[in-house]
Amino acid sequence: MPDLTAFQTSPDFTFFHTPAWIAALGAAFPRWRDRSRILTLPDGRRVWLPLLETDRVGPWRWLEGMPFGFYGGPVVESGALGRDDLGFVLRQSGGRAGWLALNFDPLYPLARPEAIPAGMAPLSTHLLSLEGGYERVEAGFSSMVQRHVRRAGREGLIARRGRGPADFAAYHDLATLAAGRWGLDAAPHPRPLFDALAALPEDTVSLWLAEQAGQITGGLISIHYAPGRVMYWSSAMHPDHAGLSPTRLLQHAAIEEACRRGAAVYNLGPSVGFDGAPLDGVRQAKEALGGRPFEYAIPILMNPWAMRTRAALAIVRRRLAR
Repeated sequence: MPDLTAFQTSPDFTFFHTPAWIAALGAAFPRWRDRSRILTLPDGRRVWLPLLETDRVGPWRWLEGMPFGFYGGPVVESGALGRDDLGFVLRQSGGRAGWLALNFDPLYPLARPEAIPAGMAPLSTHLLSLEGGYERVEAGFSSMVQRHVRRAGREGLIARRGRGPADFAAYHDLATLAAGRWGLDAAPHPRPLFDALAALPEDTVSLWLAEQAGQITGGLISIHYAPGRVMYWSSAMHPDHAGLSPTRLLQHAAIEEACRRGAAVYNLGPSVGFDGAPLDGVRQAKEALGGRPFEYAIPILMNPWAMRTRAALAIVRRRLAR
């Protein structure tokens, strides 16, 4: 791994740009390949680009920075990156790619449609401002959220921090139970990913679990990925305990923790399903916490021949598996 000292002072450098993060995913998914690189711009400045090769079809690579909805994108050692600089990075990185996706942080300076020279994909998230502290933020919760949090307390539901492999495995088990409610055959993220998250520092990856009489009824994962910024990444609840709305209690705890640690923004993430379809109920839940819609964009480059080849191979594999 190269020396990244020159890049770490950039406000665009996040936990997802660190060797620790890249190594954790590499250990969890041994077939993936680290394709991160340092590029030199035409003006002589260097750029750090974290990338993982998550698949390969013939001569084409599937490159992501980063997968599973985590963030990435180029970081320059000095100054700011412009549209032409991003175009250079994409050309240098996408030559042999069947798929190249740079999942920008919504607050990344180049996460705007006009700043992306090719392959622009519009996205939307909800951002919750934490300015003014927790009391101000909590006052912005809807009356429904506040009622649900009070009711959870009366019913004996508690929120606690999860720690270690066993708690992360319990969260994965919970997500597996909830998958049917989401219309999925299995948990949306594989177990090795949670093993990787369990091995990372607790002050970066926060697992919150809701319990009632010793039984885990819900879980939530937030990631403190940059100074002042927290990402709500995932949550799940036991189908039999949905009536108590454990996720609202856990959001309450995670947001309070973010405020206590001085965060300015809590990113509530996109309100779409795993198939990309809008989920109005999810959007309404985020707005009930005070989240506001925020539009941004990321670059995604696709080689049409590679995409067709991959799709054809997938059909063949499914037929052979019958």
